[in-house]
This record gives sequence, structure tokens and C-alpha cells, in this order.
Amino acid sequence: SSAQIFVGPPYHGTPEILTGWAQARGWRLVSAPSPEMILTGGEEWLAQVEEDDEPLVLPHLEHCYLRHYNGLTLLRRLLDRIFSQSRRWLVGCDSWAWAYLSKALKVDTVFPTPFILEAFDHERLKIWFQQLETESGEINFVFRQSDSGKYVLPPATGEEASGDRSQGFIADTSGFLKNIAAYSLGIPGIAWAVWRRSLAAVVTAKEDAEESDQKAEPVEDGDRAYPIWVKPWSQLNLPEFPSQRAGLELLLVLHTLLIHGGLWIRVLQELVPLSPTEIMEHLYFLEAAELVKSDQEFWRVSPLGYPPLRRALWSEGYLTDGLG
Repeated sequence: SSAQIFVGPPYHGTPEILTGWAQARGWRLVSAPSPEMILTGGEEWLAQVEEDDEPLVLPHLEHCYLRHYNGLTLLRRLLDRIFSQSRRWLVGCDSWAWAYLSKALKVDTVFPTPFILEAFDHERLKIWFQQLETESGEINFVFRQSDSGKYVLPPATGEEASGDRSQGFIADTSGFLKNIAAYSLGIPGIAWAVWRRSLAAVVTAKEDAEESDQKAEPVEDGDRAYPIWVKPWSQLNLPEFPSQRAGLELLLVLHTLLIHGGLWIRVLQELVPLSPTEIMEHLYFLEAAELVKSDQEFWRVSPLGYPPLRRALWSEGYLTDGLG
């Protein structure tokens, strides 16, 4: 096929990967239309994808439609152009939008089978976190569980720092990374947010580490490593879904944010049958619970809030992305 779709859950990094791929190979990136363009048909925006030989990359299909009576016209026209042209397309789509559009427009029958990036298990998380740690500076750190002293993240040695799973430091480790992998559904951005939340004490300055040299321990390559103590999984303060507030209005706001990959507040007010005051009340409540976040009035589910919100919507029978 001349078009290939890549589908990924929130915070999996699929749009960023497609963007980097396009920039490295010189393919033209197509940014998503504004909400106003979507609601008025988007003829000017569609003009940029008229027939020629230049391959295109569209990282955010989820930002090309709205769940609104005028919100699917532009996407229908875009799909007609994609499949009537001979040019190559790479398209990224959020998994929640893919589930919705598969019901509303049967996009799963017009695109070829989507590529879905494999979830991160605890071994992949270990190697990734080790690589991030070795790139962070001159000081070596080891991550231990504060109650047992077991390694949560052993120091990367040998080929492991460059991603070779066959080499590395063999140590008595806890099951902490397995808990992160399961809780985050293997989604890297969510696993990273949980990992940051878990750090209880960090040596942040080289001077502090030098003053605490007696607390350091040797590692396989002879360097000294300084401990960072990680809270046990049972002691982590992770967001929970407020079941006492799980009314239809609150769930509707959350589901609308998820199937669009986040929304500007002015657009959200057009898509849900609630007053602006009621919408903001729900959003501020969810923000205080760390379940959603905003960036200059653009609202989306937070990394830490995604797992409990997904479970809540699934348990209430809402359409979910099928990747959990």
C-alpha cells in the first residue's frame, strides 16, 4: 500500500518517532489542522496534500477530526486523497482515536494492518533507565529499594550500557521494574513518570557525592557508585480514580479528551453538552487529583493518571483502545 498507519497509546512516543524519521529522511511533515479548519471543511489545509510525488508524514491523525456533527468531513476528504494518490504516506494515530474512527468511519478496513510498537517489559525498562542514567553525568549511581536494599536498577556495565541484554551486572534485584511495566501497560512515557515519582532521595551534586564517598560502593568496573533509594512499590503515592465522583459528566469529559489526544478548552466546550463552568469544575478537580494536566489551556490526561482512568472507563463500558 502507498499508505501505512502506525497506532500507539498515549505517551508511547509514536508521533515523535514518525517526526524524527521524517526529518532524518527528508520527508515532508504535515501538521494537523486547527479545530476551526476541521469544523469548516478544511479546504485550504487539504490543498497542501494535493497530488505530487513528495512522500508525506502525518504524525497526528487524532488531531484531524472532532466528535461533532461537522467534525468528520475533513477527515473523510483527507482519506479520499490518501487512497486516490500514488504518493507514499506514513500516518500516526493515537490508539483511542483509532478505536473511535474504526467505529465511526471504518478506518481499520481502508488502511492496511497498523504497525504497533511493542510494549516495554521490565528488561527493556531496565536497559532504557540504565542508558539514561549513564548519560546524566560523571557520577555513577545505583538504585536500591529503601526497605530491603535490593537493587531496583543495577549499575550498567560492559555492553549493557549500549543496549546489549546478554551482558551486564548480575545482582539481587527486587521486582520493582516488573511492577512499573505492569502498571504502565508497557508504555514508556508512563513508566518514566512512575519511575520519577518513585525516587525517594537523590544525590544531585558532584560535591555532595564526593563528601559522601564513604557511602559509595565499588561496582564491576572499579568506579564508585552512589545510592539512590527508591520507595517500595506499596508506598508509592500514585493517583487514583475518584470513584465517588464517577458520574456520567466526568466520564464524558475524560473520554472526549482521550479519543482526541487532548483538546483546547474552547473546543472541549463545543463537544460535550455541559456549561463552561461545569467543564472547568471537572477539569480542576481532575487536575488536583493528578489525573489530567494543562498546557496553556490545552488539556490532556496525565501520564500518571492514564492507567487508573483507562481502567475506570473500561469498567463503565466506554469504548477503549484495546491495547491494555
